[in-house]
Amino acid sequence: MGLFSKRWENENKEKALSWIACHRGTDMIDAITTAKDRDIKVAAMNRLIDQINSKDQIELIKSYMNLIFEKCDYTTTKYIIQGIIYQDFLKDLASKCSEEAIKCIKDQDVIYDILTNRNFFISTDLFSEWERQKCKNRGQMVSEYCVELAFENFNCIEKYLDVLKNTPYRNIAFPIAFKVRNKELADIKEIVLNDKYSEIARSGALCAIQEEKDLCDIIDKLNDGTLKYDAIVKIKTPEVRAKYCDKFDTHEWELIDTIHNEVGDHDYMQKVFKCKYCGKKKTEDETYVY
Repeated sequence: MGLFSKRWENENKEKALSWIACHRGTDMIDAITTAKDRDIKVAAMNRLIDQINSKDQIELIKSYMNLIFEKCDYTTTKYIIQGIIYQDFLKDLASKCSEEAIKCIKDQDVIYDILTNRNFFISTDLFSEWERQKCKNRGQMVSEYCVELAFENFNCIEKYLDVLKNTPYRNIAFPIAFKVRNKELADIKEIVLNDKYSEIARSGALCAIQEEKDLCDIIDKLNDGTLKYDAIVKIKTPEVRAKYCDKFDTHEWELIDTIHNEVGDHDYMQKVFKCKYCGKKKTEDETYVY
């Protein structure tokens, strides 16, 4: 080897591994991104993980970490992230939308921050392209997908209600409201009726109400028209739902007949609809020219 050759590229594998075992710093990132030998790469990854978990030169490592995401395959980055136990480092990666980092966060305070802080995610630099495409296909924002990943590890019961109060994410308000209800941390009906809660929290709480009797109890007390409508359409028993149809225009129309009247090249159609709950009928006229 030349005088300035990289020590981890020593033809003597034992010497290369020995050199890695005795060194730290950004040399490990260089070894991870350039080493051709798998054992050398794994040894460098383990040394880097040890350095991160010991919080040694952490800011310097953060500044170089993007190189690993840019130059290494998914298996390599996943191996490194899954070995990190230092939660602040994972938090930094999570703020850039690294899915694996988010999955590895166990600190409940960090997860709470993710679930309640709209500004937690500072970029999507580390979000994988295949997940990005999946979000696009589902019409889902990257941040919404990432908070769902974080929510899977959230088990701090004493903070469930605070998350419901403060989350800016509708896709979190619904499942956390179920947890609040199931743990009997608050009267879920009172949350729906309390305008001091955010609209997102009240909507999530409403989703957690299943019994039609409970829905009927709150409908007449609700002032919010959108919540009232949403509560009514959750009712599926015809004789219960029917009393709301005309008053709040919550009919659910089904096409039951089409009457044709053909005159020359015109087809004058009358479509007949019937509400599946109250039985009321309505018609809509359409004309087709052949």
